[in-house]
Amino acid sequence: MGRVGFVVALVLASWLAFHSSQLPKEPRAVRGLVPVVAYDDLRQRIVLYEESHALLIGCSQYKSGWEPLPGVLDDMGAVSTLLARHGFSITTVYDPNRETMDKAIREFIGRYGGRTEARLLFYYAGHGYTEPSGTRMSYLVPVDAPNPRTDPGGFRERAFPLEFFVVYSKSFEAKHAFFIFDSCFAGTIFDRTREATKESISYSASLPVRQFVTSGGADEVVSDSGTFRGALVRGLLGEADKDGDGYITGSQLGEYLFDQVSNHPGSRQHPQYGKLSDHGFNKGDTVFVIPQGDDPQTRHPRPEVRLLAGPIEGTYRHIAEDIRLACQAVARINPVMTPGSIYNLTTLLDAGDPYTLGMTQDDSIDELADARTRNLKLVMPLYRAEMHLLTRADAPIHKLEDLSGRKVATGPVGSGTRATAQRIKTLTGIRWEDVPYYPKDIYPDLRDRKIDAIFFVGGAPISFYADFPQSMEQFVKLVPIEHSSMTGRYERCVIRASDYKWLKQDVATYGVTAYLVAAKNVPDGILGDIAGAILDHMEALRFQRPIWNRVMPAAYGSTKVKMPERIREQIRSRTGPGT
Repeated sequence: MGRVGFVVALVLASWLAFHSSQLPKEPRAVRGLVPVVAYDDLRQRIVLYEESHALLIGCSQYKSGWEPLPGVLDDMGAVSTLLARHGFSITTVYDPNRETMDKAIREFIGRYGGRTEARLLFYYAGHGYTEPSGTRMSYLVPVDAPNPRTDPGGFRERAFPLEFFVVYSKSFEAKHAFFIFDSCFAGTIFDRTREATKESISYSASLPVRQFVTSGGADEVVSDSGTFRGALVRGLLGEADKDGDGYITGSQLGEYLFDQVSNHPGSRQHPQYGKLSDHGFNKGDTVFVIPQGDDPQTRHPRPEVRLLAGPIEGTYRHIAEDIRLACQAVARINPVMTPGSIYNLTTLLDAGDPYTLGMTQDDSIDELADARTRNLKLVMPLYRAEMHLLTRADAPIHKLEDLSGRKVATGPVGSGTRATAQRIKTLTGIRWEDVPYYPKDIYPDLRDRKIDAIFFVGGAPISFYADFPQSMEQFVKLVPIEHSSMTGRYERCVIRASDYKWLKQDVATYGVTAYLVAAKNVPDGILGDIAGAILDHMEALRFQRPIWNRVMPAAYGSTKVKMPERIREQIRSRTGPGT
């Protein structure tokens, strides 16, 4: 068992260059979409890659018998900053369970794998495991996977086989993909051969390749001290360029990491590196151009900020990506997929470094003691999120009381949906059986009558309901949510028939307000810059995603979390003196 740090080149491309308060007439260059260029011996310009994208996944807070890995946060921050200097756009996911990890990887491949001239990179930091005998299978370990020593069957069910990346890496068309594992793994999926000579850069970049690096062998224990991460950063900043030509190939980097980590004082780990054992994907070599420090964003580093979002299927995820893009000029914001509001709030209350923002909802905040709210800062009110109650069209469920004694899917532990459902139980006295779920998995259970209803809180239209075709009106319905004990506690609202193709008429319900909040350690100046950038790009945000039309930045007096004066100044300067 040991740490894993893993890098696959694949990441979120930007939909807009947010550099003005209006939509630009022509697209501007966005990090990740800037071509990577080199020059041959005749000083002829060669485009190595049209774009570069990276997905970073870190597992730190384990739940089922694995030691926590506090060093993962430092690893993720350092690698994110490093890859930004190399021109990658970056998306981060912290502490995913098995479903979230798989969803994130598959979604990125689906969206960006078809870009032939792209350089894709995936980084994973967390525990890794290789079976000690038999097949010697290797696994990435999500935070919900049990320890194989005590629950081998449960481990195999929840762990993520390394071999899946062989299949995934062959399924997309991007010519280069680079995978880095900061952990102990058997190198059974790649050929561990050293390059005899360094080919020309143009030749290396022209042929397809899938390259892998692990920070240790299968039977080695990799420390959480950052030794491998430090070598990775130094190598890609130039130390791995042994021939001094200004370029680093994946093979050069692998050899550098082997030498540096193996010979580090007290080290017992030996990094492995190589190319996929497939003749169609082992001819080229990933190329990195050493940063020259001439990027204004490099000369004047922007603060690194974590943004805790929500499930990958939920509205928070999309809002977080919008904020990341809007704030590119003032901060390096890394959206993090999480279980949801309660997880975010709990993390924010105890957050240290790095700077952390998160999205949560008003009924979760209201449960906090006043003293606890002093550990938070309000950045901006966001939008109203509606309560949805979905059931089968033929189910005898017509109102909230009809849930009594039934099985209701109420979201994963740590989500705002789950917490709101429990408060409704308390307020109304209605008792149902809670079933934890993740949206992509639960509809078949409703269809097959294993559960009776699905409860979810989110800004309509919610993507995984909106994707239902109109024909679904024969099979599902939304149930009105009305109860005297909830009136006054929650805001009355309506889900419009126009929100979903399959919805026949408006449905009465209640809503909660989502807020963007920050940990107390984030300086007011940084928060003011972030709020100002969002406000400056509000027109473009509303054009791109209609839910931003619901955001009223000046409505910040309705929560007990205090807004710093620096942010109030930003809002007043843009919305008028009366706010």
